[in-house]
Amino acid sequence: MWTIRGQTNIMKLPCVKSKRPSVSKSNNLAGSLKDVDYYQLLDVPRHASEVEIKAAYHRVLLRLHPDKNRTGERFDIALIKEAYEVLSAAHRREAYDAAILKEKLSKLSSTAPRPAQVISLEDFNETPNGETDEVASWWYGCRCGGNYVIPTQAMERGEHLIGCSSCSEVIWAGYEIAEEEDGA
Repeated sequence: MWTIRGQTNIMKLPCVKSKRPSVSKSNNLAGSLKDVDYYQLLDVPRHASEVEIKAAYHRVLLRLHPDKNRTGERFDIALIKEAYEVLSAAHRREAYDAAILKEKLSKLSSTAPRPAQVISLEDFNETPNGETDEVASWWYGCRCGGNYVIPTQAMERGEHLIGCSSCSEVIWAGYEIAEEEDGA
């Protein structure tokens, strides 16, 4: 990656020597997303209009033009052109945005904690509230010596994933929220 210092910000662009998948040669937009974000490459917001995208494209080309580029570094102009072609065509831009969203969602779902086991609330121990007769929280011992603690307020919000206080282990606390009956 090479850094270009503009008037108001810093842009990073891939060097010509870099290997990159091409959107124009394949239908797999997600492959090129790992290398560069077209919005960042053209320095435009995600909600930019076609006019703004075209102006940004011309600004980047002028900044990288051999007569204007004093450092003599070469950049992948084809990638800049590809970014402009994708973002300036509505159907391509929609597909690109969908691919970005899909990639972000897959990263989120793959990083979410997975419970090691499901533990029934019946196996938890009660921690009484000192002021009232109600239970303040429930706890269950972890194999590391720490505890899984679920406050009553978290249960009322419907939270089931509980992390250990000492390690990274996560369990699923099995319980159902019972509705209080009036007059019985």
